[in-house]
Amino acid sequence: GNAYRELRQPAAALAAYRRALELDPGHERARSNVGNILKDFKNGSVHPALFENETQKYLYEAYVGIRETVIQHIAGRDYLSALIELACLRKPVDDFFNAVLVMAKDEKVRFNRLSLLAEISESFHQIADFSKIVTED
Repeated sequence: GNAYRELRQPAAALAAYRRALELDPGHERARSNVGNILKDFKNGSVHPALFENETQKYLYEAYVGIRETVIQHIAGRDYLSALIELACLRKPVDDFFNAVLVMAKDEKVRFNRLSLLAEISESFHQIADFSKIVTED
């Protein structure tokens, strides 16, 4: 989206962008090849009953807890607030990747994990396609 260009507070926007870049589960720099996998992933559907551990449940509940607020911020073109909300997912996303093998052998479990990551990643991409923004490290 073009939302990034519309942010009115450049310094705060850049800081929020960098936090978002680090935790967007669909971004290659953040999560190795998961970005490539999600690029072609379509028609996901999250089923909490398939979560195999508390880490998956924790990430899902954290995301569900902010999802409506993020949607409202985006609808109101308050992209900075949306990014700040999404930044709250940093610990749950980190914990997820530390505890879970995304590409599980069980096809249903793998599809469910990818669905969860794709849904979260889509929230970021409604604000900006972070893979197209270049920053100096």
